[in-house]
Amino acid sequence: MVQKSISDLWKKGNRMNDLKMTEQTISSLEVADMVEKRHKNLLRDIAKYTYELTELKIEPSEFFRDSTYKDKTGRVLQCFDVTKKGCEFIAHKLTGIKGTEFTAKYINRFHDMEDVIQYGITQKESSNKREKLPCLLYTSPSKRDISGSRM
Repeated sequence: MVQKSISDLWKKGNRMNDLKMTEQTISSLEVADMVEKRHKNLLRDIAKYTYELTELKIEPSEFFRDSTYKDKTGRVLQCFDVTKKGCEFIAHKLTGIKGTEFTAKYINRFHDMEDVIQYGITQKESSNKREKLPCLLYTSPSKRDISGSRM
Protein backbone atom coordinates (compact mmCIF):
# COMPACT_ATOMS: atom_id res chain seq x y z
CA MET A 1 0.00 0.00 0.00
CA VAL A 2 1.13 3.53 -0.71
CA GLN A 3 1.00 5.96 2.21
CA LYS A 4 0.41 9.65 1.56
CA SER A 5 0.19 12.50 3.99
CA ILE A 6 -2.32 15.29 3.41
CA SER A 7 0.51 17.74 2.73
CA ASP A 8 1.95 15.38 0.08
CA LEU A 9 -1.37 15.43 -1.75
CA TRP A 10 -1.39 19.23 -1.80
CA LYS A 11 2.26 19.47 -2.90
CA LYS A 12 1.76 17.16 -5.87
CA GLY A 13 -1.04 19.27 -7.27
CA ASN A 14 -3.12 16.29 -8.31
CA ARG A 15 -5.53 16.35 -5.41
CA MET A 16 -8.60 15.13 -7.26
CA ASN A 17 -6.86 12.10 -8.77
CA ASP A 18 -5.30 11.14 -5.44
CA LEU A 19 -8.52 11.89 -3.59
CA LYS A 20 -10.40 9.27 -5.57
CA MET A 21 -8.03 6.54 -4.38
CA THR A 22 -7.43 7.50 -0.75
CA GLU A 23 -9.03 6.29 2.43
CA GLN A 24 -8.97 8.30 5.63
CA THR A 25 -8.15 6.87 9.03
CA ILE A 26 -8.02 8.15 12.59
CA SER A 27 -5.83 6.87 15.39
CA SER A 28 -7.17 4.42 17.95
CA LEU A 29 -5.92 6.97 20.52
CA GLU A 30 -8.46 9.46 19.23
CA VAL A 31 -11.17 6.79 19.08
CA ALA A 32 -10.43 5.83 22.71
CA ASP A 33 -10.86 9.47 23.73
CA MET A 34 -14.11 9.71 21.78
CA VAL A 35 -15.61 6.61 23.43
CA GLU A 36 -14.12 7.49 26.84
CA LYS A 37 -12.30 4.19 27.08
CA ARG A 38 -8.71 3.47 28.14
CA HIS A 39 -6.57 2.99 25.05
CA LYS A 40 -5.26 -0.38 26.26
CA ASN A 41 -8.86 -1.63 26.57
CA LEU A 42 -9.71 -0.43 23.06
CA LEU A 43 -6.56 -2.18 21.76
CA ARG A 44 -7.77 -5.38 23.40
CA ASP A 45 -11.21 -4.98 21.79
CA ILE A 46 -9.73 -4.28 18.34
CA ALA A 47 -7.44 -7.33 18.66
CA LYS A 48 -10.54 -9.42 19.41
CA TYR A 49 -12.45 -7.94 16.45
CA THR A 50 -9.45 -8.54 14.18
CA TYR A 51 -9.24 -12.18 15.28
CA GLU A 52 -12.97 -12.70 14.73
CA LEU A 53 -12.90 -11.01 11.31
CA THR A 54 -9.97 -13.22 10.27
CA GLU A 55 -11.84 -16.32 11.41
CA LEU A 56 -14.78 -15.21 9.25
CA LYS A 57 -12.42 -14.68 6.29
CA ILE A 58 -13.13 -10.94 6.27
CA GLU A 59 -10.10 -8.71 5.72
CA PRO A 60 -9.48 -6.87 9.03
CA SER A 61 -7.37 -4.17 7.33
CA GLU A 62 -10.57 -2.77 5.83
CA PHE A 63 -11.41 -1.75 9.41
CA PHE A 64 -8.19 -1.61 11.46
CA ARG A 65 -4.51 -1.26 10.48
CA ASP A 66 -1.54 -1.82 12.79
CA SER A 67 0.36 1.36 13.54
CA THR A 68 2.52 3.00 16.20
CA TYR A 69 2.81 6.36 17.95
CA LYS A 70 5.28 8.09 20.24
CA ASP A 71 4.12 8.88 23.74
CA LYS A 72 5.31 11.99 25.60
CA THR A 73 8.39 10.12 26.90
CA GLY A 74 9.40 9.15 23.36
CA ARG A 75 8.46 5.48 23.59
CA VAL A 76 7.03 3.92 20.42
CA LEU A 77 3.79 2.15 21.32
CA GLN A 78 1.15 0.18 19.44
CA CYS A 79 -2.01 1.74 18.11
CA PHE A 80 -4.32 1.17 15.16
CA ASP A 81 -5.33 3.37 12.27
CA VAL A 82 -9.12 3.03 12.24
CA THR A 83 -10.93 3.43 8.93
CA LYS A 84 -14.42 4.86 8.62
CA LYS A 85 -15.68 1.26 8.39
CA GLY A 86 -13.77 0.51 11.59
CA CYS A 87 -15.45 3.45 13.35
CA GLU A 88 -18.82 2.20 12.18
CA PHE A 89 -17.91 -1.27 13.47
CA ILE A 90 -16.97 0.13 16.90
CA ALA A 91 -20.10 2.32 16.97
CA HIS A 92 -22.30 -0.72 16.42
CA LYS A 93 -20.71 -2.35 19.47
CA LEU A 94 -21.70 0.62 21.67
CA THR A 95 -25.21 1.16 22.96
CA GLY A 96 -27.28 4.06 24.20
CA ILE A 97 -26.05 7.60 24.52
CA LYS A 98 -22.37 6.51 24.34
CA GLY A 99 -22.97 4.95 20.91
CA THR A 100 -24.84 8.02 19.70
CA GLU A 101 -22.11 10.36 20.94
CA PHE A 102 -19.29 8.36 19.31
CA THR A 103 -21.18 8.10 16.02
CA ALA A 104 -21.65 11.88 15.89
CA LYS A 105 -18.00 12.51 16.81
CA TYR A 106 -16.49 10.16 14.24
CA ILE A 107 -18.79 11.44 11.48
CA ASN A 108 -17.71 15.02 12.27
CA ARG A 109 -14.04 13.98 12.36
CA PHE A 110 -14.18 12.32 8.93
CA HIS A 111 -16.02 15.33 7.48
CA ASP A 112 -13.28 17.59 8.90
CA MET A 113 -10.64 15.47 7.14
CA GLU A 114 -12.58 15.65 3.87
CA ASP A 115 -12.71 19.46 4.19
CA VAL A 116 -8.92 19.57 4.58
CA ILE A 117 -8.43 17.40 1.50
CA GLN A 118 -10.99 19.11 -0.71
CA TYR A 119 -10.81 22.74 0.34
CA GLY A 120 -7.69 23.16 2.46
CA ILE A 121 -9.79 24.07 5.50
CA THR A 122 -7.75 23.55 8.67
CA GLN A 123 -8.85 20.76 10.98
CA LYS A 124 -10.32 21.60 14.35
CA GLU A 125 -8.01 21.14 17.34
CA SER A 126 -8.35 17.70 18.95
CA SER A 127 -8.78 17.36 22.70
CA ASN A 128 -6.24 14.51 22.59
CA LYS A 129 -3.18 15.68 24.57
CA ARG A 130 -0.87 12.84 23.39
CA GLU A 131 1.64 13.55 20.62
CA LYS A 132 -0.06 12.71 17.37
CA LEU A 133 1.80 11.62 14.27
CA PRO A 134 0.60 13.07 10.94
CA CYS A 135 -2.71 11.70 9.68
CA LEU A 136 -1.99 9.27 6.86
CA LEU A 137 -4.10 8.46 3.89
CA TYR A 138 -3.90 4.99 2.43
CA THR A 139 -4.49 3.97 -1.14
CA SER A 140 -7.65 1.92 -1.09
CA PRO A 141 -7.53 -1.52 -2.75
CA SER A 142 -10.69 -0.68 -4.67
CA LYS A 143 -11.17 2.57 -6.56
CA ARG A 144 -13.76 4.76 -4.87
CA ASP A 145 -14.62 8.40 -5.29
CA ILE A 146 -14.98 10.77 -2.33
CA SER A 147 -18.62 9.78 -1.75
CA GLY A 148 -17.62 6.14 -1.34
CA SER A 149 -19.23 5.07 -4.62
CA ARG A 150 -17.42 2.63 -6.85
CA MET A 151 -15.95 4.24 -9.97
